[in-house]
Amino acid sequence: MPAARAASRPEAGRALPAASVSASRTSGYSPTRDMQPLKNFVVPIVGLAVLALWFFVFRPSLEGDAAGVEARPSPATPAAIGRPQVVALEPQVEGALAPIAVRSVVEAQLAELTECYAQGLARQPAARGRLLLRIVVRGEGSVRAADVAGSQVEDEGIGRCFATKAASWSFPSADDGGSTQVTYPFQLQLEPGD
Repeated sequence: MPAARAASRPEAGRALPAASVSASRTSGYSPTRDMQPLKNFVVPIVGLAVLALWFFVFRPSLEGDAAGVEARPSPATPAAIGRPQVVALEPQVEGALAPIAVRSVVEAQLAELTECYAQGLARQPAARGRLLLRIVVRGEGSVRAADVAGSQVEDEGIGRCFATKAASWSFPSADDGGSTQVTYPFQLQLEPGD
């Protein structure tokens, strides 16, 4: 029996006939040839998945396009959390004008000061805090000088805008014609949105 077994099995080191080798190449499993259709399908799908991941997750927020379309605010920006609000606090008034007269003029101008704050938020989304505005009013009611006396707000442009707006305000004329120095504190904050 050992001789019969040896005749049915090829010996180690003995070459197979050429016909059997070529048949195994054309009909047998070949990893490179058999995986090609799968690679042709998987590679584009993976590429599209990576592109979609970048587009929806990792892309930088867009500020708007060249056509002037305004971009939506990101949920992480304070503008998306609330509306800019400027609160006029109690002023210090020294001179001829009554504090109530000064307060009524300033409160009538809060909308334009809020515009200054909104522009500042566009530059510096974390801008909030107290801003102290110093205004010197002439006896006839025009503003002689307006500047920022102190600020906790991160954006200096907001204070410059406040001072520029205040320089154009008109106050009531003083009875005795004397000047008035006003130090006016404002609280800049975000009012909760709808």
